[in-house]
Amino acid sequence: MLANSEIKIDPVPVPAIVRSPERRMCNGLLEDGSVRYLAAHKHAFFEDDKESHIYRIEAGFMRLYRLLTDGRRQIIAFRSAGDVIGIGSHGKQFCSAEAVTPVTLRSLPLSVAHRRIREEPHFRTEFLKLLTDELAEARQQLAMLNKRSASERVATFIAAHVRRSPRADRVELQVSRNDIADFLGLTTETVSRILTRLRNQNVIETPHAQSIIIIDFNRLEDLANGNRH
Repeated sequence: MLANSEIKIDPVPVPAIVRSPERRMCNGLLEDGSVRYLAAHKHAFFEDDKESHIYRIEAGFMRLYRLLTDGRRQIIAFRSAGDVIGIGSHGKQFCSAEAVTPVTLRSLPLSVAHRRIREEPHFRTEFLKLLTDELAEARQQLAMLNKRSASERVATFIAAHVRRSPRADRVELQVSRNDIADFLGLTTETVSRILTRLRNQNVIETPHAQSIIIIDFNRLEDLANGNRH
């Protein structure tokens, strides 16, 4: 049980906002890639760009998003050091990749990556696993958005971060409430209202906008699972 403990919420998710190490691609495929640096709010690529490279995040934190027809932003995922982005888009990038913090990327031309995948079975296995994980994550997020109330989504988001770093004494969120809202399919006002409610129920404390202290983790999980009593 996590009680009266202050937990830094790593910038990740619901089912998988940021992947665990075993879901990250083998380093060998991109070890010869060139290095690229992005300032915060700069993009590695945009939605519908021609798919030309794959990228591994060496340092920093990124968000992947799409723009809806009405101009709203839907965040698909958050990615951090060790994650590979820019794959499986069938010629054009499915989403945009924006740096939340300063980011270091290692990139490799897609033609080189495909040649290595063809020639070396180990890379082929890793690449297939990465694509499979992408599909599983998309299914999990779809189920979460379709079946859970707003309160359950926010509680699930927080609980997923806590479970990922159960021994940390404090972690600062690198995502804003607006980011959380765009990831969960809610408004920023709704996210803020739910966080206030959780604070009033003595489930969490929010000493500042990007810090969450967990007071009652068991209660938080109950709320994430739809138990409001």
